[in-house]
Amino acid sequence: NGKFGGDLDWHMLNVVLGSLKNGAKTVIEWNLATNADYGPHTPKGCAECLGALTINSENTFTRNVSYYIISQASKVIKSGAKRLKTKNVEKINYQAFENPDGSIAVLVHYSYDTEFKLSLQLKKKFYNYMLDSKGIYSFSISK
Repeated sequence: NGKFGGDLDWHMLNVVLGSLKNGAKTVIEWNLATNADYGPHTPKGCAECLGALTINSENTFTRNVSYYIISQASKVIKSGAKRLKTKNVEKINYQAFENPDGSIAVLVHYSYDTEFKLSLQLKKKFYNYMLDSKGIYSFSISK
């Protein structure tokens, strides 16, 4: 229950990319859904952690930061994707994957306020992208 931008930034860098770059095959973000009182949670667990959705009433819900974190990654990284070997690039944290259909998915965390030309060599091909400024970027490269 923090600030949306800060939580998005920290979780994408540490939970999503941190896990994936260190061998994880999946990433989990807290609960799928919580109620307006932050429940359910385990005894002595986080009493103010939001799920991906907050169920406000029988007919309404709110999308929270975890929803957008998982949406950002899953829009390009498909089930069964294989992690590609990547080299560190100055100023950015990223991971690339080959999806089962042969497309390449790239998830990027860029933490500087200036434009940056990102040049990647993936599967013997070169790709160039301009990163506007600080943010989370997703790329899908068709085969």
